[in-house]
Amino acid sequence: MIRGKSLLTYLLLFKMNPMWFVVAIELDLYKNIDKLLRDNFKYVQYCLLCMIESIAEMVPTLISQCSDAFRLALENNGELPVDRSTTPSLGVRNVLGKNKGEYSAMRGNLLLMLAFLEMLKSSSFK
Repeated sequence: MIRGKSLLTYLLLFKMNPMWFVVAIELDLYKNIDKLLRDNFKYVQYCLLCMIESIAEMVPTLISQCSDAFRLALENNGELPVDRSTTPSLGVRNVLGKNKGEYSAMRGNLLLMLAFLEMLKSSSFK
C-alpha cells in the first residue's frame, strides 16, 4: 500500500514541477519502477500504470519545452541565458555532480533531457 501511495506522490510532484523528473534520477526511481512491475499487489500495479500513463501524457509537452529551450540556446550561439531567479535545487545539483557531470552546463528545461534518457533506459517507459 505504501509503495502505491509513494508512486502517486511522485506523480503529483512531477505534475507540480517537471524538474522532479531530474531529481528522480538521483533516487533511481526509473530503475525501481521496473522492479515494481513484478509486484504482486494489484493496488501497486494500478498506481504504477496510472503513473506511467500520466507521464506518457506529459511527455509531449515536456519535449516541446525542451525543444524551445534548445532553440533558444541555438539562437544565442550555444549560450544558455542565465536566470538568476531559478537556481538548481540540491537534488538537481547532486545529479549533475555525481554521474552526470558532463551535463553540468545545462540549465532549465534542457535538464529534462537527462530524465528522457533515463526513461528510455527503463523497460516500463519504452
